[in-house]
Amino acid sequence: MTGDAENRRFRRLSSTEAVYIRAHTQVISHSAALGAITQHQFEIALAALEAHYPILRAALEGEHFVERASSSIKAFVWLDRATNDLETLYQEALHRPLDLTAAPYTIHVLADAAGFDILMLSSHAIADATALVAIHSSLLHFCDCAVRHITPPAEPQPFPESIDPTVEHCLASPIPRLPAALPNPDADFIRLPRLAESSAPRYRNEHRVIEADSVPEIFATCRSHDVTLHSILTAAFVLAIRDLAGAAGHKILLRHTVDMRRRLEPHISCDLVFTAVTGHFTAIDNIEQSIFAIAKMIQTDIRGATADGRILQEYLNYPQSFGTPQTAPIAFNLSDMGVVAFHDEIAVLQPLGFDYATAIGQPFPNCSITIYGNRLVANTVYREDLITPATMQALSKKIVEILHQSCAPKG
Repeated sequence: MTGDAENRRFRRLSSTEAVYIRAHTQVISHSAALGAITQHQFEIALAALEAHYPILRAALEGEHFVERASSSIKAFVWLDRATNDLETLYQEALHRPLDLTAAPYTIHVLADAAGFDILMLSSHAIADATALVAIHSSLLHFCDCAVRHITPPAEPQPFPESIDPTVEHCLASPIPRLPAALPNPDADFIRLPRLAESSAPRYRNEHRVIEADSVPEIFATCRSHDVTLHSILTAAFVLAIRDLAGAAGHKILLRHTVDMRRRLEPHISCDLVFTAVTGHFTAIDNIEQSIFAIAKMIQTDIRGATADGRILQEYLNYPQSFGTPQTAPIAFNLSDMGVVAFHDEIAVLQPLGFDYATAIGQPFPNCSITIYGNRLVANTVYREDLITPATMQALSKKIVEILHQSCAPKG
């Protein structure tokens, strides 16, 4: 680029961002609020959001993020709640490709006199789950300002740089850029029952909620057994898949989406909008154990991989291992998001929650779990050409049963 075009350039894509774009990895995020807002007020809030986060003003031009040539691109659709259904929009978004040369996101707003839902479809190259919480928090804050007829105070962030140099500095040694080592196919690794491979992937989201009266029991159980929420939820998946697989097998291979922000020194702010996650694999060699023993194994593996630098190495290996044909029999992927809180001031509107789902373009299910106000929401995106909806519904139901049985108060 030359001239004005050169001035619009933010920076070159990192290798991790580039692989997300090549793999068309997209994230659907959803927040909701009580309180009426007009379309014009939402436009004001969205303009403030883009002013605050320059990465949302970006477009893709070759191998570079550039500032959009036109600020008039309308990145949102305003819909009436009375004639539109959130679940339908969620499912449609799984198959809606983004035009990244125009904008890195789109938003659908479902509104009525009582409140509104925000459904955002974004490229995983520009925002992971942690970043999306910050985006929705800021957007609801700006909506709140617009409703109160206050000019939203948008303080521009710098355009985020890649974390690659920080990761290499933390490892403090020459980095061998080798593909991540995965186990070879092994009949003893169990997975959900699968249909024959299809040439036309079709994605679907299995949505499951555990209401607020049960979630404190899960937290209390985690504390009493000294395990993390992510570990016990993952262990529940392991046992549910074991029970549904219906075949002999003692081992299972898992994949975790791990946030790098708190695993780097210095820590990276959770308010900085960009992608800073990697994938980590855990093999459980004996699934005939209690949920707490399996949870402890998962927790020990993730903490060990953080302490010895394996997760940092896996981040640098990610572009070579992600999006390539994987022969390893991975059973599922689970993110480590957990509890969500909005940190921006929201005075008039009443936030109701946040959840998200990630379509990673792989044959194994990908589960994204969030807890807002003690209400747990699990969105599991899977290929319904490989796994039937009935199987996923049975898995989801079984996981909830295992958590209730394991975390119910004793006595």
